[in-house]
Amino acid sequence: MDKKLPEMLFTAEESARILKSNTNTIYKLIREGKLQALKLGRLKVPMFAIENFLQENLGKDLSDYVC
Repeated sequence: MDKKLPEMLFTAEESARILKSNTNTIYKLIREGKLQALKLGRLKVPMFAIENFLQENLGKDLSDYVC
């Protein structure tokens, strides 16, 4: 009975797909401190960071971050 764990870490590309954005925007959000990430070889964004980003920025205009 091998249960698969849910995906918890996402690349910038995967994060961009989740947020319906592009990788340049994801990198900019990370650089500006709006989206938390960690470096494990390549940058990885934890699912909880994506959820926090959505909750904290709901209703805000983030046009300045869009590339």
